[in-house]
Amino acid sequence: MNIEQANTIPLVEILRSWGFESDYRRGCKKRYRSPLRKDRNPSFWIDEEQNRWVDFGTGDGGDVPDLIRHFHHLRNTSEALAWLDKHYVNNPFTCPSLCTRGAVASLFFGREETCNFQDSGTERPHTFEIHGWTLHHT
Repeated sequence: MNIEQANTIPLVEILRSWGFESDYRRGCKKRYRSPLRKDRNPSFWIDEEQNRWVDFGTGDGGDVPDLIRHFHHLRNTSEALAWLDKHYVNNPFTCPSLCTRGAVASLFFGREETCNFQDSGTERPHTFEIHGWTLHHT
């Protein structure tokens, strides 16, 4: 995985997969408790439009690989990209905000995957293009 591919992963979905939810929204910016330290007063912000983050408590910030590097205490961007390649290509990235009525979409890099869901007992096929991924609902 390269940096460009890594930065297509929505930061808000990464935080959601780690169990963090936003407590405040201002336009395209969301505030969280920091996933990088104990944070009594939420000061971690994500700009959804830019897909960048900043922790005002430490002054750290950056893109997706930077967050992975800080969160997992990795030495450099290459290690962060390798971590992402292992965890977000070989395993599903659950993106519940993209689905309705209990459907869970599994998004993968570099290949098309199928997600089955039922809507009131009837199945309807759908195809979505999301951040460079093609998602098929059948």
